[in-house]
Amino acid sequence: MKILVRSIALTFFAMATNLACACNEIEPSLEDLYAKDGVKIIGPILASEIEEDMIKRQKKLGLAVGGENESLKEFKEKIEFGDKVYYFEESGVGYYLDGYILERGGCAVEFLPGAVS
Repeated sequence: MKILVRSIALTFFAMATNLACACNEIEPSLEDLYAKDGVKIIGPILASEIEEDMIKRQKKLGLAVGGENESLKEFKEKIEFGDKVYYFEESGVGYYLDGYILERGGCAVEFLPGAVS
């Protein structure tokens, strides 16, 4: 019994200390995103500032602003204590994408796309 309890405790300790290393292709680390060509990441920004920031950027790009944004609402509902939000831009030959990244434990766990072209 002592061995089982110790094994479980060590497993939880290993999981807790490796959270920052648990990133993968689906949930990449912020470091991996920073290293990617054509990617610019700004932040962290406060969750309460996302909507205002989004509207400001849409106006700057000449996009229509207004209406209920269900995607933003869902994104904000996923934010937990300790999470960070970053704005990102990615561009390459013939494309542009921006939006927001929800970072948890060093990993990008959620994306909220903005402008795409």
